[in-house]
Amino acid sequence: MKTVITTMTDNRYAYYAELFRWCCKKSYPQYDVIVLNKNVLFPDYPDNGYTTNALRFLTGYEPFEGYDNIYITDIDMMILPEIPRLHDFHLREMAKSKRCYSNSLRNKHHTFELDGETWDGLHSMTGLHFCNKEWFDRIEKSAAKYREFLKTNIVGRGFDGRILYLMAKENGLGLHGKYKQIKRHHGIHIGTFRLYDPQNPAINYLERKNNPVRRGMESIRKRIGIRKCEIWRRYIRDPEYSKIVSRIKSDEVLSMVKKLEAFVK
Repeated sequence: MKTVITTMTDNRYAYYAELFRWCCKKSYPQYDVIVLNKNVLFPDYPDNGYTTNALRFLTGYEPFEGYDNIYITDIDMMILPEIPRLHDFHLREMAKSKRCYSNSLRNKHHTFELDGETWDGLHSMTGLHFCNKEWFDRIEKSAAKYREFLKTNIVGRGFDGRILYLMAKENGLGLHGKYKQIKRHHGIHIGTFRLYDPQNPAINYLERKNNPVRRGMESIRKRIGIRKCEIWRRYIRDPEYSKIVSRIKSDEVLSMVKKLEAFVK
């Protein structure tokens, strides 16, 4: 069975792409990696990161022709090796549920708004989605509908998970329960460090307290764990890692990468 790890980026976060590919292949040489560019595939859509997040689930099966398993994740998710392996984890879940995808409902405290409508996380999935060709075949009409919607509407945080939920529901694909989302990362989410300052833990605490969506230092430690830190320390000693980081020209992306380096050390 052929497995591909895929994601979508826009021009703002394109500098993650090389590191993302390298990390996936170092962790799972047997998988292929496809990084789609929103500005190439959907050039006429709003230039909005949340739009890009949603469009990665609306490409159809064509970019993944020939693959049995498709894992769609974030461009800033650094995939690391695990036991069970990524595809084994999700295939077992799919076999148990008899569904053509593997995902989880979000935590209830996540709330989202669109056009005055508010919903909680139990009406939305995570943006970490494992599926097969049947998923794409079944959601085809819904995907076309939401592609049209995204052309003329500016969406906010969490809309990607919302449309996954709606497409599963609209097409009778069933819903998974709410599971521990950290198990579904399969690596380190560099975005976790957006408000992390390694020089000032007190600020991290205040930011976490005032904005529960952002994670403070204690929560970051819990999400990453000792084993992932050990693996990442090995990875950053690889000469190829240094070469890739030296080619990052985005101050924002480079800052996040350096924060992770400081954290694991």
